[in-house]
Amino acid sequence: MWPIPGGADSAYLAWAASRTLGEKSVAITADSASIPESHKRDAIDFARQFGIRHELIATREFENPDYLKNNSNRCFHCKHELFERLEEAGKERGIPRVENCEE
Repeated sequence: MWPIPGGADSAYLAWAASRTLGEKSVAITADSASIPESHKRDAIDFARQFGIRHELIATREFENPDYLKNNSNRCFHCKHELFERLEEAGKERGIPRVENCEE
């Protein structure tokens, strides 16, 4: 048994995409102060164990005052920040499509 980074759906999708698309796929984990270091290590270990291309990208949700309000739509602001950074990362790497694999 191994730790599941980001949830079982995300881990399975990363595994299936890497098996189907090979180096054309990449699993990306947010490198954020809101995510415990142990979760990032688990994601890195999972990707290494299964030969999945994996990267960490910095997110900056703590720079958004709406996120810091910690109200009922905090998750929206966190996800918005994540997908802004994913879009940037995709463009930088020539990846034409970014998919949300959140549960």
